[in-house]
Amino acid sequence: MKPIFLNDRALLFVESQNPLTIADCSIDEGTRDRIWHQLCDKNPNRFNGPLSHVVSIEESAEAVTMHVAPSEYRLAAVQTKLQDDAESLGRPRGDGNIGIHPLGVKGITSRDGKVLMGKRSMRVGVYENMWEFAPGGGVEPGDDPLKRLVEELHEETGLAPGGELVATAIVLDEVLGTFEIIYSLNSTHGTISPSPEYAKVKWCCPDDLPQPLSPLATQMAELL
Repeated sequence: MKPIFLNDRALLFVESQNPLTIADCSIDEGTRDRIWHQLCDKNPNRFNGPLSHVVSIEESAEAVTMHVAPSEYRLAAVQTKLQDDAESLGRPRGDGNIGIHPLGVKGITSRDGKVLMGKRSMRVGVYENMWEFAPGGGVEPGDDPLKRLVEELHEETGLAPGGELVATAIVLDEVLGTFEIIYSLNSTHGTISPSPEYAKVKWCCPDDLPQPLSPLATQMAELL
């Protein structure tokens, strides 16, 4: 899926009160629980929690409207595991899709012509030891995505934004199936203080980004 560029259009959200549950997914509850416990045994830092699932996206000349519903993190984690298993067997990743598309936010944070990049630590569940644009995070039901990104910037890097944050695009992470709202922002001062999610955070020249990039970061680099 190509990025959806907002181009000054309004970004609107319609939240359903009907949660996406295991009954809506192409997997039974026993299989879900077994895979989830295996993932937690492998990485004890995992924990379940609420997330927003993207049901659909509508575009018009004036706005982009995202229809979202409440769901939970473990469904997304199980889907990723099933997709990884399918790929390891030489099958399309889509064979592991159980029908969930989490909503996330990502920032392209700039200062003095450089962008903020973080190397994901081994504590995280996906994209370990890969570089990505910082910050980023999942959107929970009822969250304001912009406010969530500001919180993630402080929690993950110790920085604060300077000036307006602008939503520029919606990108589908082709590996995880997550819809990410991409914001452009500046951080004009402050010292980086990374959270345990990152092994390293640094300012980088846009034409010399550190490697390896996560698949999503590779997609986002095309937006620079």
